[in-house]
Amino acid sequence: MLSAIPMSNQVSCPGSLVSLLSFCPRALDRRLRCLGRIALVAIAVFVVEGESFAVEPRLGVGMECLDRGLWNHVPAMPHLKELGIKRVRLQSGWARTEKEKGKYDFAWLDKIIEDLSSIGVEPWISLSYGNPLYAVPEEGQQDATGQKMFPMRSEAGAAAWRAYVTATVTRYKGRVKTWEIWNEPDCSAFLQVPEGSCWAEEYAKLVRLTAECIRSVQPDARIAACTAGGPCGDECRSTALFEQGIADCVSVYSFHSYQPIPERMTPQVSTAFYSAVRRHAPDIVFWRGEAGISSVKSGMGALSELPLSEEMQARWMSRHLVHDLADPNIAFTSWFHLAAFEHFTHTRTYHYGVLREKDYSHKPSFDVLKRIRQFFDDGHCVPDASVSLVLSVSPKAPSDRQALVCGAAVYPFKRNGLPLFAVTSSWPAHEAMEPIRVGSSFFAGDSSGSWRDPVLYDLLDGKVKRLSPSADGRRVHFELANHIRIVTESAALAPYVTLPPRRTPPAPAPMKSGQVNHE
Repeated sequence: MLSAIPMSNQVSCPGSLVSLLSFCPRALDRRLRCLGRIALVAIAVFVVEGESFAVEPRLGVGMECLDRGLWNHVPAMPHLKELGIKRVRLQSGWARTEKEKGKYDFAWLDKIIEDLSSIGVEPWISLSYGNPLYAVPEEGQQDATGQKMFPMRSEAGAAAWRAYVTATVTRYKGRVKTWEIWNEPDCSAFLQVPEGSCWAEEYAKLVRLTAECIRSVQPDARIAACTAGGPCGDECRSTALFEQGIADCVSVYSFHSYQPIPERMTPQVSTAFYSAVRRHAPDIVFWRGEAGISSVKSGMGALSELPLSEEMQARWMSRHLVHDLADPNIAFTSWFHLAAFEHFTHTRTYHYGVLREKDYSHKPSFDVLKRIRQFFDDGHCVPDASVSLVLSVSPKAPSDRQALVCGAAVYPFKRNGLPLFAVTSSWPAHEAMEPIRVGSSFFAGDSSGSWRDPVLYDLLDGKVKRLSPSADGRRVHFELANHIRIVTESAALAPYVTLPPRRTPPAPAPMKSGQVNHE
């Protein structure tokens, strides 16, 4: 059943930034499905209606680069526990584990996995990278991490990789459910295939060999293929990979795709992306296995050309993660990264983490990530198309303000059985924006629905403000910003925010005879 929100003469939010047009129930892991009606919200926006929730987490954080010793995870563990995140991404580190042919030392990885298990966090592991012990002359000089080395260049390398994967999966199969095959093989910084060959063809060979090893040890494992490319301009990398016929080898496709404006992944873009991959892999489950933004301009890394700051990182995070969590096509999304770490060139520090360098103190993004986990990934929140919120602004407002309101994103959810809307303008997160006062028309799913105790919750600072509904309970006014703010009922914020009961204004005293009301 498709239901549309009629447009009025208001300047309204099309909601076209929730990238859910091509929802295909087959594409969700059967244990993760939220089945229900598909509904059209505003202009071509699809979300899943219902209150069932994935039993597995949909939000994670990255702990990559430990395989190369680029940071220390131990001081970060209390902070990870405070975040409440229940799934993290690791890299297996073949070169760190096998420093002498045929002998494996897993002690370093044992420690990490044991520390994660002690706080109830599940690791998912990217099997990467190569090992210089098995490099061939054509690969040139390899550093100790084997980061660019392709194990399929020789029979000896392929056999050693097969033995290493088998040993790793055998050791951790009771604690690791998901195995990802390599990291960003479409980037030459992480995989150098033979000259003149196609990366997708060569990576597909690695996928087939690795998946066979994993299945032989852990038949029920979830296996993921990975690319840096994805929607918003890099779709060809995704299709090039799945054209190699790997759909029978993997159940998850982990794409990355860093975007300066998260809402660039519009319904049109996401429809083309999901549909193109599903033509070759109809049952594939989509994960955004990595994406984030730095808080310090370093001149290297994704989105490093932007004017970065800690405040900008927090604003961008709120929009990026809520965008992904509103999309039922994306079963899981992972923030890159937990902490600051040394770049693999050893020339500078990467500041993508929510913890600062050296002292591991919290950036503003730490608190934003914690709030997103609480309100959107605690088992009580799900995208819901049975409700809508249409924004409006005075027709006398400047045209640029009207455009910002028209292009705003409204993501409808239901939390604790109550409507919840995550709202942001599309103004770039790296630029200052004066908030815009907007009105909003609320539809609760039936003719009698109205606001009871509406509030505005700011993901950036954690402040909550009660809103005054109109007489019919359908409209409220609030400030629209360029980061996520939540409009919802106060009870939807429980148990993390509890407000005292709303006071009912006292009735005016009756006027005495002859008294004049000057109000």
